[in-house]
Amino acid sequence: METKKQESWFHTDVDFENSFKYWFAFQWQNKNIHYFIPFMTMLVLQLTNFKTVWGWLMESYDDGIGTGLFVTPFMFIPLVGTFLIVYKGFWQHFNDIKNGTSR
Repeated sequence: METKKQESWFHTDVDFENSFKYWFAFQWQNKNIHYFIPFMTMLVLQLTNFKTVWGWLMESYDDGIGTGLFVTPFMFIPLVGTFLIVYKGFWQHFNDIKNGTSR
């Protein structure tokens, strides 16, 4: 009996296959890649323009401590969002499917 192989890059055709094509289709269906692209873009832009972003942060503290404290957590959104998508979506969810576990 021949086992069915993953054919499509955007839709899972089999229950599970430990291959990059299945992983990509699985992540595409769960919209993890769709969320990853803008978060990773924001993170790269934030890191490449660090001096400008740091200037914005210091300028917000110049406006007042309340403004600075309000703006500071928003500077971590690209980093935290990228980390959560990579860990919870790309790695943990795929391994749960692979091992047959649920959370």
